[in-house]
Amino acid sequence: MENAVLLEKNEFSRTYRKGSVMVYIAKAYDEESKLHFVVISIPEIPHLGVVKLQLPIEFEIEPMRDAFIENFDCDVFLKELEQRIISNRNNVENQHGEN
Repeated sequence: MENAVLLEKNEFSRTYRKGSVMVYIAKAYDEESKLHFVVISIPEIPHLGVVKLQLPIEFEIEPMRDAFIENFDCDVFLKELEQRIISNRNNVENQHGEN
């Protein structure tokens, strides 16, 4: 499969495309908790039948959050995410098969 392509980048967010999968990553800050976040949104992973994934990742300090975004590797992230989804499905299927 081809590598992810960075389509758009600004101070607060990045947009990637890998095949038919779009990945949006954005900075966020919660005033109430005083925590910094990166929110990764994936509208659909068609080949796995997965829709509307949203993964918030919490950071206590802003520089750590910003370093995460700057060093984000979309290809590695998607590979690990897809492996996790497949593994979870297999575990669920195995558990239901034992009942």
